Amino acid sequence: MVGCTAMGKAFPVLSLCIMAVQMAGCKPDEPPKPIWEDVKLTDIAPAGSGPRLKPLETADFELYICETPLENFSHLNKIWPMLDARPLLFRNFAVFGGNNYAAGVARAGMLDEITHLLTQAGGRQMARTALLLPSAQAQVVQITSLDRKRDIYHASSQSNADSTTIGPGIFGLRITAARPLGINGAADVMVYPVCGTPGTGLIESQLRPDPEVRFMDLAFRLRMSPGDMLVLGPREQVQDQKTLGGLTFGNPAGTVFLLEGERPQRLPAVRLFILVCRRVNY
Repeated sequence: MVGCTAMGKAFPVLSLCIMAVQMAGCKPDEPPKPIWEDVKLTDIAPAGSGPRLKPLETADFELYICETPLENFSHLNKIWPMLDARPLLFRNFAVFGGNNYAAGVARAGMLDEITHLLTQAGGRQMARTALLLPSAQAQVVQITSLDRKRDIYHASSQSNADSTTIGPGIFGLRITAARPLGINGAADVMVYPVCGTPGTGLIESQLRPDPEVRFMDLAFRLRMSPGDMLVLGPREQVQDQKTLGGLTFGNPAGTVFLLEGERPQRLPAVRLFILVCRRVNY
């Protein structure tokens, strides 16, 4: 009995010791890791699977409209020898010149030289317009607005003394850019004067009370790359706005100029247009 009692007391003690050893040799259960831990997004999404923004396929230009006192018109004659007209393709060169239009292409980096000559002539920049043109799209840059109908005299392929009724509406230059076939990084540009009501949509154009008047005989083309510059201006002095050349380049109402050594004064002015190609993404 004594032995049995002693063994009965020893068994629970031995069991407790074994349990203590087992507990000492086992680590407590650790909480499970979050499923995103140590996982990178690049391990989940394959390369190139996200959406990419495609650059806009446009030709980007800046058009500067400058005015110079008419009395200093002779200063403009210093600009034309700096330009090259050979890259220009005219629809009708005789009509172009007969309307007192002149144009030429300047090499890259000549903008500062031309603006310096305009400054010497007392000229000033009147407007600066940014043009973003998708291929085969056009934009009309306003020169002046006409509040009523009027007859404008001009040379055409039919006559050297033609007359066309224009207005009311916007008179300006239509500038179109198109992607050359098989060539990247350049744009084929076309320029000609137009007069019509604002709007470029097809439905809107069909609803116009008066169709847009396009002087296509004066249209010309050239191929432009970033840095190229086109200059458009009058061949001779313009005295009024009765002619197409006078309406394009003349401002008889005048602009306020600040000439050296003189007070600001309003003087009749002549316009010059400078088109600079900034970027082509065709």
